[in-house]
Amino acid sequence: MKKILYLLIATLLTSCAQYVPLTEKLIKDYHLSSAALAKLQVYNSSEITLQNGTQSSMGGLKDGKLVLSSYTQLNDVVLPLHTPGLISGTITEGFLIKFDKGSDGVLLFGPLNGYTIMADWNRSGEILYEGKKFYLPQNQSDCRLLVKVKSLKKVVNSVKTIKGNRL
Repeated sequence: MKKILYLLIATLLTSCAQYVPLTEKLIKDYHLSSAALAKLQVYNSSEITLQNGTQSSMGGLKDGKLVLSSYTQLNDVVLPLHTPGLISGTITEGFLIKFDKGSDGVLLFGPLNGYTIMADWNRSGEILYEGKKFYLPQNQSDCRLLVKVKSLKKVVNSVKTIKGNRL
């Protein structure tokens, strides 16, 4: 009987984690201080691809022919869906998020529909990352910060069987 009770408690004591958007309301409702936010693991809600490229072209004459050459170097930084990051700083525009442990690069997420990645859309989605200009594709402009919320539920069920009252 004890084994069944322990098994019942073990199966009912469940923990499930789900991703939810980090919002100002969530921060206020759970009284998250700056110190608590610095320890909070955050995730990106969609893949982020930062694009950077240089291009050069030259022309010249060789053996009486015009020779055209071009050189393109593309440097992309890709953060897959749910890449873990940390809040490394807070500024008036939002949170600075560091996704890469070995890098000084941070991305700015501002309080727009939760905390959404911020880019200069007047300059084709320009973002400064590690001191270099990168560009964020328009279809990734709605990437938000997520947090994992773990919900623990403990249910203890006690059953008493009554045989009745006889004379």
